[in-house]
Amino acid sequence: GKASVCAPHDMAGDQGTCAAPSQLSHIAASQLGEARRFWADKQIRTAMLVPWAEAVTAAFTGPIYPFFMQNLGLDAGGMGKLRTVQHALNAASAPIAGCLLDARGPFLGIALPASLCAIGCAIRSMAQSTSWLVAANVFSGLSGAKTEMATAHLSRHTDPSRRTLAVSAARVQLQALALLGTLLFTPTNWVLTALLPESTWGMLRFRLLISLCVFGCGFGVIVLCCSAGTLVFHSSEAGAVFHSSEAGALQPRTLRRSDVDLGAARGAEVGRCCGDADGSDAATEESSSHDPEGYPVEGRLAGASSCMSSRLRTARL
Repeated sequence: GKASVCAPHDMAGDQGTCAAPSQLSHIAASQLGEARRFWADKQIRTAMLVPWAEAVTAAFTGPIYPFFMQNLGLDAGGMGKLRTVQHALNAASAPIAGCLLDARGPFLGIALPASLCAIGCAIRSMAQSTSWLVAANVFSGLSGAKTEMATAHLSRHTDPSRRTLAVSAARVQLQALALLGTLLFTPTNWVLTALLPESTWGMLRFRLLISLCVFGCGFGVIVLCCSAGTLVFHSSEAGAVFHSSEAGALQPRTLRRSDVDLGAARGAEVGRCCGDADGSDAATEESSSHDPEGYPVEGRLAGASSCMSSRLRTARL
């Protein structure tokens, strides 16, 4: 018969080598599973369309943008200054975008930076001088946190035990789409070079390739506008908490009166067991205690805390 792939001495001495194919298969299956979940969940799919589209269209801009800036009279130092402006505004605008995402939800937190990106790309594609490029980099810098905001929305709609996998899967998908855009750039650029030679059409080829970013970010904004009413990130309504569904998405659920009554009953029961006459302290703590995520604290924990306080008071007396 055929020899085993891993001989007994191999398995004893180098188990990692034999286990590597199965581990890689598990990783690939996990990534594919997350990709299917992202696409099936409208909450995630709608928010991720912005970075997905940008990853593809930005790949068309990268190879030709330095030549475009050179044709407008910029040297290496000028290009570095433009990058400095963009990175500085990225750092300054990221906390603002995060606050908008928390306070106003994913529509404003993601659509606003994406809209600024589309404006910046439009100005860049029509640039006639260095001042145009400075204005374009200002808008692009203010839009730098859109991918992070989409990832934050993705994490919020993922079960806590799977958030690391979800974030890594999003990163893999963006890299794969950027690779796809890079592969598509070469034939596209070849066709445009043949149809629009620089000697006749000037920098029109460069401008068309740069303008693809406008369509990428603009498409994401349009999708967000059409789905603004269905996106959910945070509920500020009193008595509303988030729970994890079978698909791993977090959806708002109203705290029922029966839940509060059950918690109060548990607190009262623990209070009576500890010697509390009416258990009112435990019941009060149970019905009002919540963790930072908005989930009610388990009644037995709140009741046990009341128990310990009662016993300490008795010991002091």
